[in-house]
Amino acid sequence: MDRPRILFLGTHNATSSQMAESLIRKYAGDAYEVYSAGMQPLPIDPLTIQVLEEAGCNMSHACSKNYSDLVGKVPFSLIVTVCQDIQSLYTFSPGSSMLLSWDFCDPLQFPAQGEDRLERFRDLRDQVDQKVVQFLADLKSISTD
Repeated sequence: MDRPRILFLGTHNATSSQMAESLIRKYAGDAYEVYSAGMQPLPIDPLTIQVLEEAGCNMSHACSKNYSDLVGKVPFSLIVTVCQDIQSLYTFSPGSSMLLSWDFCDPLQFPAQGEDRLERFRDLRDQVDQKVVQFLADLKSISTD
């Protein structure tokens, strides 16, 4: 049986979509085939890597990916958009059975430096972590009903 494929889709694939992908892998192992991508990808922010490694995620092979490289090539069971502005950029992918929206604030849009900026990334990581844990619990509940 094929593993369900989940895509976390963000604007840049530099913060929250990377966090969601990494945290699902951390908690669910290989139960899901997990991807993240951006509509307008940028390099992963170094603070994203730092705060995920603080949470025990291995980021050594992480890289920003473009959604257009996946369209039509990978059928997703679920696509989760992770930022508010993505709705205007996103067109529903053929073969996807479900779309969810998790709207997180982008720490790149707020001017902050030093420890304040790091705290914004930690806050975002903790919000994404909480959402991922609840999501996995909901999936487990659905599958056992």
